[in-house]
Parts: sequence; structure tokens; C-alpha cells
Amino acid sequence: MKNINHLLVSLCLCSVLSAGYVLADAPGATQANVLRGYYIPKIQITPGDLKKMPVPATNEDYAFYQSIASTSSVVIGRFSAGERIITLVQDTNADGTVDIYVDYYLENGKFSYSSSPSKKVTPERFKEMKEQIITGDNSSLNPNREGATYMLGLKSDMKRIRPWRNGIRIYQLNPDDTNDVMLDFYAAKDMHGADMVFEVKYRLSGTVRIMPVITHSVYCRNSKDPVALQYATKMISETGKQAGLR
Repeated sequence: MKNINHLLVSLCLCSVLSAGYVLADAPGATQANVLRGYYIPKIQITPGDLKKMPVPATNEDYAFYQSIASTSSVVIGRFSAGERIITLVQDTNADGTVDIYVDYYLENGKFSYSSSPSKKVTPERFKEMKEQIITGDNSSLNPNREGATYMLGLKSDMKRIRPWRNGIRIYQLNPDDTNDVMLDFYAAKDMHGADMVFEVKYRLSGTVRIMPVITHSVYCRNSKDPVALQYATKMISETGKQAGLR
């Protein structure tokens, strides 16, 4: 297990080391807008992980949602204005109430914990934050714009939809290379909870592939979070019926 984790970290570090570099004359070259740091979606986030989170090479904010079993987290990176801060908002028992709220200040490397996390972010606001990230709504956060609304729009092309475990997969291919997947969306649900993954591998700008700072804006595995369960059910139902998979 240690070897696997070391390999995952090494792979992420290699990606970070190459961030910001583009082979300008190479068609399909990849540019990653990350100065340093990494995020491994399958590993549950802890407050101490905030100092390892990606730092954009430019002033770009981000937000993502992770839910593994009974622990659900929203991480918000603020870099566009004022002091640079990465915030963790976390529910540890799937009751929708925030149990941990912590800010990490990049300039001095210090952590600041709220003594009243459920007042700092109410259950209603926490639910709204997760929904905004899932749907790609950037009215108050900055998630990847390819949220559930965008994903459901892809279902008009039945060739993009595949059955996946107890759910569905929708993907978007590179128009110039139909063997290359740009976007991947998964949703499934069973007795263990909800699985849901929104992965933006890259976007195209001419011939250059631009990787977002956060490639996985949503990552849920065996989630007990009512929000994850609700949206996984909706995605499976709406897409599966149209594709004849349900």
C-alpha cells in the first residue's frame, strides 16, 4: 500500500513539475496552470493536506467537492484578490452539519480553525456550496464550469453514454482525436452509497490542451451524503432513461 501511495504522489509531483510549460511547436501540447501542489481525489482530505493543495500559476480561484463514505468536504482556493487562502469545510458524519472549518494562509503557512464551524457555514449554505460545485454554478464559488448541467447537455449524443457499474458514464472526446477523452462524468449508486466523478482532463485552446488547476471538481465514493445521493440518482435517471439504459 505504501508503494502504491508513493507512486501516486510521484506521478502527481511529476505533473506539477511540468506545470506551466508548453512545447509551443508540438501539436496537442499540454499546459497545466499549477505553480505547485497536488490533489489526489481518492485520498480523504484532512486539514493538514491544505498546505499541499494546488497553487495556481495565475490568480485563479477554485472549488471542489469530495465525499468518501461519511465524510464530505468542500475545498475553496482564493487567489484572485487579497490574501491567498485555502479553506476546508468538512462534515465528518454525513448529517449535513459542518464539523470542521479551517483556513490555511499561504503567505505565513498558518492554520486558523473556527470554534463554531456550523455557524460559520450553516447546513443550508454547505448544501448550496456542494450543489453549486456539482452543477458548475459559479455565482459565489469557482468550480469547473463543466458541472452536472453541462454533463446532462452531452446526453443528446447517445454515443457518449455508456453503462457504468450501477449507473452511467458520459464523456466528451477530442474532436481531432476520437481516441482521446477530454471530459469524463460518472454516476452510480448501490447499497454502499453514491459514486460520482466529474473529471476535466483538459480543454482545448487552438491546438494546446489546457489542464484546469483542479481536474476533479467532484469526487464521491461510497458517499452517504444526501446531496451526492440525490444528484447521482438524478443523473442516472435522466440520462439512463433517454439512452435506454434504465
